[in-house]
Amino acid sequence: MQRNVTDILREWFYRLPNGYAIQPYNKMELQVLSKVLVENNIDPKPIIETLDQLDQGFLDAKPVEEAPEPEQVETSPAVATTNLHETFYAIAFAYIIEIGAESVASPDISTVGQFIDIADVVSEKIHDPGKTIQNAINHLSSAVYTKAAAAKKAGRKKDDNIYINPDKKDKDGNPTLTQTFYKQWEDAFSSASNTKTAIDRIYDPKNYKSAQRVASGVDLGVADDVVTITLKDGEEENVWISLKYGKGQFGSLSVKSMLEMFYKGINLDVDESNYNGVLNYMYKKMGASSSIDKALQSYVSKINKWIDERTAAGDIPPSVQKILNNPIWTRQSDGVSWDKDWNKLGRGSGTIPYLYRKIYSEMNSGNGGHIYKTEIVADRAKNIHPHLTRLFNKLEDSSKKSKHGRAEDPTSFIAYLLRADDKNPNKTYLYVAKGGNKIQSLPSIDMIRSAAANMEVILGDVQTQSPKGNDLGDYQRDITLKGDGKDLATIPIFLRFTDGQWTSDYGQKGKAPTFTDDFELFFGAYMPNQTPKGEAE
Repeated sequence: MQRNVTDILREWFYRLPNGYAIQPYNKMELQVLSKVLVENNIDPKPIIETLDQLDQGFLDAKPVEEAPEPEQVETSPAVATTNLHETFYAIAFAYIIEIGAESVASPDISTVGQFIDIADVVSEKIHDPGKTIQNAINHLSSAVYTKAAAAKKAGRKKDDNIYINPDKKDKDGNPTLTQTFYKQWEDAFSSASNTKTAIDRIYDPKNYKSAQRVASGVDLGVADDVVTITLKDGEEENVWISLKYGKGQFGSLSVKSMLEMFYKGINLDVDESNYNGVLNYMYKKMGASSSIDKALQSYVSKINKWIDERTAAGDIPPSVQKILNNPIWTRQSDGVSWDKDWNKLGRGSGTIPYLYRKIYSEMNSGNGGHIYKTEIVADRAKNIHPHLTRLFNKLEDSSKKSKHGRAEDPTSFIAYLLRADDKNPNKTYLYVAKGGNKIQSLPSIDMIRSAAANMEVILGDVQTQSPKGNDLGDYQRDITLKGDGKDLATIPIFLRFTDGQWTSDYGQKGKAPTFTDDFELFFGAYMPNQTPKGEAE
């Protein structure tokens, strides 16, 4: 049945002018699909009626207030990159285990049709191949460059498709794929190849059953992809993969959760506040209101000044002019207050803070905005970072007079940092980055809990400047995990403002940890009948 589904998809797309179809499907696309179904002895009526109804519902649906519409999420470059890389990985892994050779070269792909052909060949090794392939097609065809600077680096223009180049065609007239496609595909293929080598070494499986890209809404802990293997004893094992594109980042963690797990007596929720977090806590509870207001005022006033300069020069970017023409747009005072004024404007899409953020993102060195952004970052660091250090010092205080200090059991905090799954306490997983040149087996909560008594967490100094000497707008400290007195891993912790926005509180999305050779040996040694899950990089 799986092969039949992909055969139909492949034949359907082959007959369409673009070589693919995405929702909402038009009448011509449904007519072609109907013909393909009839040729395969399948009654098309119920399928076409269902698709037609789904599409009409898609067209008629009203967007939820202050929430992005589905098609906007789907065309986001960041979302497309993540989803495609994970889907590429599943297809590449299926290809490798289907071919079955010790060393498998990446197949040649130049068009969307050839990509579908490859997926079709290995469909029996892909979990839910129809949805997996359609998901990839949707992103390939709908992802566009939303920023001119990013497009220019790739030799493209804003609003150009990221993955398909309609101006360059193969000998049969089919649009070819861009270098961005090849870069992501090769990274995913290399990651899959190296992961298989690691699984062979760690599990010595009897055989490989399938590769799966974990779809949105499926709860499989940290897993982005899952490889299902059969062990020597005949039991099946699902190997969880946390996959990162390129160097990758380790994960988005809640600053609120981190602090409340690591320290005693801290609750960042503030009474009668719509928005809770570190910023709000320092504003209301630590006397940082004046400093936070100054940082916000620097942000608003410098954006205002840049708008005035570009308007006077007659070269304001069209995307910014569109925002200024928006009936919602209301210019804020240079003396705006974070608590009394800014928070009342809301944080969601379409609010004034959101529009300021969109303008901020358009400011660059080519239009005179970079100097203002540098000043905004420096002012934020100068005004807010000292209060963040005060907060950490306050929480680190374990004296008798203090209600704070570190939690006695670090298990929850360490498990959260390493993204261990609390719903599957005995489940380990593989962290894969750098095209699979970095593969790390990470411990389960049970392993961490067994080892916690012999572990120590060291909080590093604040890093205030980048290697180039610029002020860091984000607040960075490294956490070092020690076991039996030996360094196990260094995990950079970033309290991030996400590119300077003032539409949310501090968040964390740090760079990947650096693991030592002792990391897996330490955790493996504390589990009865367990051997270390592989070797550190």
